[in-house]
Amino acid sequence: MAHGRISTPVDGRAIRMRREQSGLTLRDLAARCRKAGQPVNPSQLSKIERNICRPRPRLLATLAKALKVPVEALTSGDFPTTAPRAGAA
Repeated sequence: MAHGRISTPVDGRAIRMRREQSGLTLRDLAARCRKAGQPVNPSQLSKIERNICRPRPRLLATLAKALKVPVEALTSGDFPTTAPRAGAA
């Protein structure tokens, strides 16, 4: 495993679901991360939620703490890394 890589895929949909359940906007979540010493901008969080990019382990831990869930709640072994193609069922 390469240093700084996450071996378990991050499920961006889970992050978004938890954020929305908490009533937080992307800006709110970014502010919580910044206060925890892990600055991230809302556009980067949006990319993570859409599975366009993956957070580094430290940011993932910060996101879990900000959302008050265990890191495992934000990871999954079976999710698409890109959006489904149009017309795909």
